[in-house]
Amino acid sequence: MIRVNWSMLVVGFLLVLLFAATFDAFAASYTVTCDPPTERTDGTPLTPAEIAEYKFLVDGTLDGTSTACSYLVNRPAGTYEITAVTVDTGGLESPASPPFPLTLIQSPPMAPTGLR
Repeated sequence: MIRVNWSMLVVGFLLVLLFAATFDAFAASYTVTCDPPTERTDGTPLTPAEIAEYKFLVDGTLDGTSTACSYLVNRPAGTYEITAVTVDTGGLESPASPPFPLTLIQSPPMAPTGLR
């Protein structure tokens, strides 16, 4: 019989980050999405009902949380590293995901049209 010390168990998190970037004249925003983990670091199953939230970090600093495995962040133009952490319903946190490098370039606004 294998004994697991549940108080020391950390939620495993395999993260695949995708992004969609939109730009306007004032800010750049992007949506980070991930695949929810299906097992803990010890290999035991992890169900969606056991996941309380995801923490999204930008350059190592908490930027926000979400109950879905996606998060919208508004940032000025620049290069950032995005990581995520899964938190289970018991408050246990996974290790941070591998960093996802993201460079945002703000586009100038469109030229006016329909001038008379």
